Amino acid sequence: MAYRYIALVLLFFSFAIPVFAGTTYQSFDLGSNQVSSTVFTSYTRAFEDVEAELTIEDIIRPNAYHSFLISDKADRTYSFGGTNSAIWISFVLENSSDRVERRFLELPFAELSEVDFYTVSEHGHYEVFKTGASRPFSTRAYDNRFFVFPLTMEPKSQKTFYLRVKSKSEVLIPLVLWQEQAFFYHVRNDSIRQVAFYSVVIGLMLFNLLLFITSKSISFLQYIAFSLSMSLLIASGGGVAHQYLWPNIGWWSNNAANFFSICSMATFMVFIRRQFNTKQSLPKLHGWMNWLLISAPIVAVFLCVFPLNVVFLVQPYALISLVVILMTASFKAYQKHRNAYFILCAFLSLLTCSVIYIAQSNGLIESNTFTISSLQMGASLEMLFLVVMLADQFNQIRKEKETAKMGLIDTQKETLLAQEQLLNNLKNSEHELNLKVHQRTQEVNAAFKMNNAILLNSPIPMLLTDSNGVCLEANESAGLLVGGSRERMLGVDIKENRAWYESGLIHQLHRVLATNQQTKFEAKLTSRFGKALWLDIYLLPLEIQGKMRILIQLFDLTKQKKNEKKLEELAFYDGLTELPNRRLLLSKLNHALENGVRYQQYCALLFLDLDKFKLLNDTYGHDIGDKLLIEVAKRLISITRQSDTVARLGGDEFIILLEGLGSDESLAQEYADKMAEKVREVLSEEYWIDGIFHSGAGSVGVTVFSGEDSDADQVLKEADTAMYEAKKTKLS
Repeated sequence: MAYRYIALVLLFFSFAIPVFAGTTYQSFDLGSNQVSSTVFTSYTRAFEDVEAELTIEDIIRPNAYHSFLISDKADRTYSFGGTNSAIWISFVLENSSDRVERRFLELPFAELSEVDFYTVSEHGHYEVFKTGASRPFSTRAYDNRFFVFPLTMEPKSQKTFYLRVKSKSEVLIPLVLWQEQAFFYHVRNDSIRQVAFYSVVIGLMLFNLLLFITSKSISFLQYIAFSLSMSLLIASGGGVAHQYLWPNIGWWSNNAANFFSICSMATFMVFIRRQFNTKQSLPKLHGWMNWLLISAPIVAVFLCVFPLNVVFLVQPYALISLVVILMTASFKAYQKHRNAYFILCAFLSLLTCSVIYIAQSNGLIESNTFTISSLQMGASLEMLFLVVMLADQFNQIRKEKETAKMGLIDTQKETLLAQEQLLNNLKNSEHELNLKVHQRTQEVNAAFKMNNAILLNSPIPMLLTDSNGVCLEANESAGLLVGGSRERMLGVDIKENRAWYESGLIHQLHRVLATNQQTKFEAKLTSRFGKALWLDIYLLPLEIQGKMRILIQLFDLTKQKKNEKKLEELAFYDGLTELPNRRLLLSKLNHALENGVRYQQYCALLFLDLDKFKLLNDTYGHDIGDKLLIEVAKRLISITRQSDTVARLGGDEFIILLEGLGSDESLAQEYADKMAEKVREVLSEEYWIDGIFHSGAGSVGVTVFSGEDSDADQVLKEADTAMYEAKKTKLS
């Protein structure tokens, strides 16, 4: 209370001190000023109540009015920044005409917590409207997203008005006095702008929701979260949210703009982290983003819980977030990342339009349709750039999938045609490789003794170590293969190099030193660049100038191993459905027979044959038939256990091998019958293949076995017989 008395004393004595020498205070005559709108700041006075304890009675007492400073901000906005003070604005209106004059006073800044509007008569009586962002929307004097006060002046009258403003966020007080009809046009145009903006936002979010449903990419959901946060930020800051979304929740309306400002920054950082994979490409900036995302809920809760001015809390967080986002997008644009250009354009569009909006709000530039709508235009441009980026990304992924699919089909065709040729080439290559290795070893051994230059210039990767495994010499071929360069290989201790140590090279080196005999072995290791290599390694002991050395030759078998793996897949798996073929099935069946005898466990074999498959194949062609077989394979896999085997014998015949059914034959038979029924149900479900409806079914034969007095062919024959019996029963 002591501060309040000090303020009153200052008010009492301030009348004796001229505020601005030679400046006179002027009233505004409504009768002689008929312009559609007037920026009203130059007709007002302002006073800052630092302790926010003065009342209207304190303000209107005699001589207190002289403490108000006459505004020198013609065509500008009062801006007090982040402050806990209460700001008092006073002005005088008069009507010199013989008619009633009606005006609307607009305060177009919706984030002010408390706005009290006082009308004081000549006799000292006053009326008050108490409203603001922290109070219910029903307290507004006029139904509008901003603070609007209707003014009525009788003929030949004069009134004094006071505005008391206090805010938890930044204090901006723009004042516009509107002629009645012009104000109605202004409200209509503003409504059109709001509807257009939020229609665009909702349309973009729905479009991205459809893209998410189509592609299942989480990026589209992250975009929707950012767009929602940004639109709620603009709605909260512009008063639309308080008017329509939460009109009766004053404390939330007072904090919503700052809360959604933090949400917008956080969701945008989450979005660009995924787009740029910052954890791998920009780890330092990724760490900054982690700290900002962790601190976001803390800042949000703090500003909602504590009744303090939040400008000094939200602005540093927003500034740091903007800098981190801009640095991330700039670095990725410098690295020529395709998405970075879209994100930079989006970010700079919003930033530019925000600067225009802030300049217009502070009266630094002219207010017109463009400047008033600049923030919403910037947000729309940002969302549009981002959605174009996501659509472009979606299109690129689709093209890559189509290209990969066509390439896979071509590769499968080429592989099938070249299978026999590959087998012959591999045999010839192995023989030729052994001959070449033997020949090269002899040549290199002799040449190395004669001239070290041969080692350095040899196309065969080679290195020379001492008896302790330290590399003394290496050629460029060896460096390029495993080390990056020859210089990186020199001085490397094989015992301390993890890749070489795990390959078993040091063990083989000790063996060569102990036996003084050359040796070779295969090893798998990882190069310095993370590439997996299969190597055929030859170790040759040499005595050079009386010292024992080991010559190591490296032959890259990586391509050969890949070819062998490809041949294995061709040998044991069906090329169409990717299920095990007859050869792999027989191997698994023999293994099941052995386990049945060893562990006294029963197994079951289900033999499947598709009904109406030949009719579908003959009617619509082999492509449709192949797609049906692929769909059948997927359905069978979906109903079996991971330990079960689903195989294709050929044509429309499939096998399901069930292992580990226990030692009770009746229970095993019961489980197998249930599985057969489940198979019949899933095969009877409708098929829709390339616009063709197909209703099919399948015949299933079941046989249960334990491995005693049985072999694979007999089990298959019994299951086949059971299947044909089931088919006959169905036909009858």
